[in-house]
Amino acid sequence: MVKQNLVSFHIIERESSQQNLVTWTYPTLTDELTAYLKARCFPPESDKDLFFYLRKNNLWMYIQNYFHKQKLTALIVVAEEFIPDKYKLLCDILEKKYTKTSSPVELVKLYINLISGKSIYYQENGSEIGLDLKARSTEVGIKDLISNFGLEIILIYNAILLKRRILIYHHDIEKLQKKMAPMTYLIPFRNLKDYLLPWIENINELKGCSFYLAGTTEKNALSNERYYDLYVNLLENEITISKAAKDCFTMAKIHKDIALFLVQLSESDLSEIKVIEQIQNKTKDVVQQLYSIAVSRDNKKMVTMNDLKSKKYSPPLENFLFNMAVAENIMIL
Repeated sequence: MVKQNLVSFHIIERESSQQNLVTWTYPTLTDELTAYLKARCFPPESDKDLFFYLRKNNLWMYIQNYFHKQKLTALIVVAEEFIPDKYKLLCDILEKKYTKTSSPVELVKLYINLISGKSIYYQENGSEIGLDLKARSTEVGIKDLISNFGLEIILIYNAILLKRRILIYHHDIEKLQKKMAPMTYLIPFRNLKDYLLPWIENINELKGCSFYLAGTTEKNALSNERYYDLYVNLLENEITISKAAKDCFTMAKIHKDIALFLVQLSESDLSEIKVIEQIQNKTKDVVQQLYSIAVSRDNKKMVTMNDLKSKKYSPPLENFLFNMAVAENIMIL
């Protein structure tokens, strides 16, 4: 069999007693993950068809909520990769198959085809829906994201680059995550498993975390400044910087250049993949500027305040490079 990033799939149903019951698992499900999924697979708005995803440690859980035989049901696919659009299509195919057959065994057959490296298909109204997990995702929404925020996109870019605490709000979890996912492509070299929290039930979950891009549906989250450096309201496309973090968001000329560059990319005819590649190359140049002034100390490139001061940068640029050195863990304080 060809190695795939699929781990397992599961069906959880809500009983009339409001208890959540795991009714099917393939191939296995740990006790820890069982408890986690039973507690989180039905968000408050799950009285409607709903697709969303969660992360626990190094695993991504893609969840389709819908009513099957008048019972609230969650079809869950667990994987080791973050590609929401592909796994939404997979959940759609599994849902349609399960609705038609009510047979988990039929879902197992589809699953085995996938982990064998094959494509799967489903016929609906004379048209064929197909999925190949090996195919590269081409529409990720990065151009729309930049267009929505315009030049202010630099604030989100800067926050991820400097490993700050970013809180994203929308009252609808599906819309929240659809608009949130493209943000991860702004700084592709950051490891998603280090910072992406697709949905937190309670803002107190962020206690003790120093770097995150966290999604919330709590409408009062804006008032909790101690939990964020940057707050993004997706309903209004408004961005708020906390009072404590304003120094980290002082804009230098380099920020203005990057912001214009990003907006121009969003208005170009380039594909989404090409746009991401262009952003990645630009970011490499930015990071290289920092490492160009680093000096080898104990066999590791490090930066001191004297290194920064000796370059006689403008105060905003010096402040930015200092904060980036701290984020990269190469600053000697």
